[in-house]
Amino acid sequence: MTTTKKYEVFLQPFSEKITDDLLVEFTCSKCKEKVVSTPKVQAALSSGGIGHKCHNCESYLALVCCPSCKANLTVDDEEWEELAGLKGSQCPACGVSLYRVKWATGATIASSGILCPGLKNWSSTEIESSYLDKVRRKLHKNNKNLFSVLHHSVGTRMISSKESMEYLLSNKWYSPLVMSNTSSPIKDRCKYKSPFDHGFHSNLFSFINNLRSALDMLSQEICFHFSPTTPEEEVDLFCVHKYLPDNQIIIKQLITALINDESFLYLNKLRNLMQHRRLPLMVTTGSYNTDQLDTIKPQNIHSLALIELPKNLDYFDDNQLHNNFSIPLLNTIENLYQKIENRTLEIYKNINP
Repeated sequence: MTTTKKYEVFLQPFSEKITDDLLVEFTCSKCKEKVVSTPKVQAALSSGGIGHKCHNCESYLALVCCPSCKANLTVDDEEWEELAGLKGSQCPACGVSLYRVKWATGATIASSGILCPGLKNWSSTEIESSYLDKVRRKLHKNNKNLFSVLHHSVGTRMISSKESMEYLLSNKWYSPLVMSNTSSPIKDRCKYKSPFDHGFHSNLFSFINNLRSALDMLSQEICFHFSPTTPEEEVDLFCVHKYLPDNQIIIKQLITALINDESFLYLNKLRNLMQHRRLPLMVTTGSYNTDQLDTIKPQNIHSLALIELPKNLDYFDDNQLHNNFSIPLLNTIENLYQKIENRTLEIYKNINP
């Protein structure tokens, strides 16, 4: 009885030397159309990657070298699988039996499982750390993911709001008016940012919306502990107290104090105004250092902008410069963030899950 010798084959690169401009053309073994292999695909094949795709029949193609006759053979994805079967395949050039060993590892890991954020601090305070330590001890496996999502949602809004605030506070905002010691236009060498720039508006909008939204997410986090069956869409800061048991007196008091606080009331109106109407700002010029113009060199000087919000958000007139617009923007957003963060941490401090 004669035993036919079998030869193991391996994927081969299209070229031993792969360069940026090396395009290799070959014929698809299935549909016989021309296929062009790019250097990127060749590089992947040299380390055992996925084959080149034929754009006519959509097969994936690669090369193998017959160990017996040294012929380079084009194989498609189906032929590649046949090489790992019991019968293997035959070399079309010399007729010997070819086979390959199927990889046990090296596959891409894929999963349909649910990924949840980790249960991490969004602030660096001991209050939040202590709160999370208490919660972790009480969490069950079936509700751990939900709580992680809720707490993470509060955190992402607070962090996003803080980042926008820091952007606004760290930049110098100039008025759009300039003084010059020449009547000829002078091209500024540096870019001056004004409160009408996109970066200013987008960060102010982000700050206000994220900070206000964090409080509704905080309400849902509170409900997780004390009224877990309440539908999420029914919970916001103004109604969360209705879902708390009677013995949660301190939490109810903290929420009531928050929604009656002047800072929150202003934030809430400002969010509604910006969400549905417009950006309520009064931008005026500050003082100029005219000493800089006492020179024979042509110069422009810019003043820092004075940016103010209206005191009464229910009604304001852009022309009432000395009446309604009297709330300094930058100081206000800094105070708003600090107050909301303190109120949130105070609630965390008094939650006993």
